[in-house]
Amino acid sequence: MEQFWRMRFKCNGHDFTSESWTKNLVGIWYGAWRSEEFDSLSNGCEDDSELCEKLTEINAQRGLEGKVTNPMLKTVWRFWGMKESSDWVFAQYDGCLHVAQIAQGTPFDVAEFGCDKEVYKARPITNKRSFRLSLLPDCFRVLASAGQANCHEVHGTRPLIEFLCGCEDEGDVLRRWRAMP
Repeated sequence: MEQFWRMRFKCNGHDFTSESWTKNLVGIWYGAWRSEEFDSLSNGCEDDSELCEKLTEINAQRGLEGKVTNPMLKTVWRFWGMKESSDWVFAQYDGCLHVAQIAQGTPFDVAEFGCDKEVYKARPITNKRSFRLSLLPDCFRVLASAGQANCHEVHGTRPLIEFLCGCEDEGDVLRRWRAMP
C-alpha cells in the first residue's frame, strides 16, 4: 500500500528544500555517518540501541557532537523504508505544494548538501508535480504544515495528498474537486 510522506529539508537553520527538490532528491541528515555505513551497521547490530551507539561513535570520530537518539533513528528507518515506485513525498516552498514519487535506488550521500559536518543522505524522486496553493481549494493549505519531523507519514490529511497526487495540475484538481459528490 502506498504511503505519503511530508518532507522537510532543514538542517541547523539552513533550508535546502528548493535546491534538493530541483535536483530530484529528497533526504535527511541526522549525523556524520554515511549511507553505506548505516546499511552495514544496521545489518550487524543486535538492536536499535546498539545502532544508535555505533552511529554516535562515528559522529564523534568526525567531530560532530551529540548523541544519535532513538527518535532520530526512527526517522532514519522511515526514510530508508520508503518504497520505490509506490510511495509519494511532498514538500512546500515558494507558495507551492510539490509532490513526487520515490524513484528506484537506495539512499546515497550528496556532499553538496552537507551541513555543519552532517552528511545528506538522499533518495531520487520522479513524477514531480507542483501546485500553487493560492489556486487550490482552501483545505489543501493544511498540507503545508503537516508533520514536524524531516520525514513524516501523513495520516489525517492522507485523503487530501492522495487526491493531489492523482492530479496533473491545478486545473485538474479543480475539475475533479467540483465533480465530487
